[in-house]
Amino acid sequence: MKLSEKIKSLRKGAGLSQEEFGARLNVSRQAITKWESGEGLPDIGNLLVLSRMFKISVDDLLSEEKALAEKLFLYESRVTYDIEDLRDYDIHLGCAAEITVSGNEGEKLEVVCSSNDIADVSGLIKIKVDDEGRSADVDLKLRDGITETLCREALHIDIFLPQRYVHKVEIAARTGKFSLRHLEYDNFEFGGKAEEIHLSEIKGETELDVNSDVVIKADSFAGKLSLNQVAAVSTMHIPSGKTVATRTHGIRTRILCDRSELINPDAEDIIELNGIKSELTLVFD
Repeated sequence: MKLSEKIKSLRKGAGLSQEEFGARLNVSRQAITKWESGEGLPDIGNLLVLSRMFKISVDDLLSEEKALAEKLFLYESRVTYDIEDLRDYDIHLGCAAEITVSGNEGEKLEVVCSSNDIADVSGLIKIKVDDEGRSADVDLKLRDGITETLCREALHIDIFLPQRYVHKVEIAARTGKFSLRHLEYDNFEFGGKAEEIHLSEIKGETELDVNSDVVIKADSFAGKLSLNQVAAVSTMHIPSGKTVATRTHGIRTRILCDRSELINPDAEDIIELNGIKSELTLVFD
């Protein structure tokens, strides 16, 4: 099945008109028509949105052999905010099953909360954006009637940042899976808890403050990647053939790797482990 046919099948399976589908993707009905007729293709940002909405990988979307079995989340809440200049972003999200942060080509900050189990996601979960000066603050607030436990099990959050207006980003959250994709910045900091972190096509200084064991999948990154931990044992997967420099700071921290030929102290891309009594194993896949 071709991509155009898959998009049409997904839309119809969700019971959406082209106009309704476009509204969910923040594109025009005409764009949907072009995608479904094969006259145009979604850009990478829209492919990522489709991937998350239908819980299907981008590879599966682009593969003609894969069948479509997944559907849209049943419930969704969307907040969009216009950004007009370079910003620092301070984002507090609390608990969620999965959080994804992506760059987009437009000028909008967008936060999408989705779930298959939280029917009143728009009423129980509120996103507040406070944009003053050089900083845009984003806060997630829970209303009476919903617990952090349920959010940890059933809430999915997608955040889209306008790439042209990103300077620094700080995110505080507790989640099972955190993904950072297609974004360039001066500094990005994630603080909280995550069992799995996925990094793809990012560039800048990245800090991960995770004081628990974590599996990091760094498909592609450029710059300095720092992991700050206390009494933790973690693993980082890196593409085979990539050369990195490694550094450790603190008390009884160490980085282990069985591919010494891929460790070069002069490499531009750096992996750093900071903290106390922590261990990081590098795996080149």
